[in-house]
Amino acid sequence: MIVREDGVFFGLIRQHDHGLLSGEIAARWGNEHFSSPGHSMIIAASLHDLSWIEADEQILWDEAAERPHDFVSLPNEHRLPMYEKGLQLTEQLNPFGGLLVSKHYCSFLNDNENAETDRFLQNERNRQQRLTERFSESALDRDLLQLQCWDNLSLYVCMHRPGCSKDEEIDWFKNGIRCPKKSGEDVWINVKWLNERTISLDPFPFQESWSTTVPYTRMRKSLGRNDPDLRNIMHRRIRFSPNDAGGGC
Repeated sequence: MIVREDGVFFGLIRQHDHGLLSGEIAARWGNEHFSSPGHSMIIAASLHDLSWIEADEQILWDEAAERPHDFVSLPNEHRLPMYEKGLQLTEQLNPFGGLLVSKHYCSFLNDNENAETDRFLQNERNRQQRLTERFSESALDRDLLQLQCWDNLSLYVCMHRPGCSKDEEIDWFKNGIRCPKKSGEDVWINVKWLNERTISLDPFPFQESWSTTVPYTRMRKSLGRNDPDLRNIMHRRIRFSPNDAGGGC
């Protein structure tokens, strides 16, 4: 779950909906400076948070923080079984996606943290070794960086108040988002909100400006999980535009 405080509300975005936005970004990606991805990369981006679907059907509460657990705070005792189940399904649907997402998830974890984390990492390295034999190893690091770029762009959309200033941004994004270019070098894409519906990117990685919607729900802080409106789905409309190209959707 992605959780953002919004006055008297918590704004909630399901991880898989964020993942589907990553896939839509991937499907639109590419111009004279940025390579258009193949089908397997688009599917990998779309499915990269498949693991969270079941978990996000219920809201796991962080008693200490008095708010819903988000994708950062969720304890590993819940996270690792969920990751494992999701990766098995991702591999069945798209083996290349299973390989990339396994590498992506392992990048969040550290060796020798505890026995369960070490077991998970070893199992995933076995999966990666087995799957790598089916694909070329030469471009995997670049493919993983590309997947992480799409993931971060989607997180930028989902984690911020629409129209927020650069000063309000989460530290992860203040220096831009790293991404590979066609030329083989990496570039940092500067991202910012121009208004409540428009996000600018420089350099711009798409052929043209485009719009989409992101589903979300709101929970009144005073009611928490007992909020009767929690299942009401709303949609935030956003537009990706070149640097300083303002306007609505």
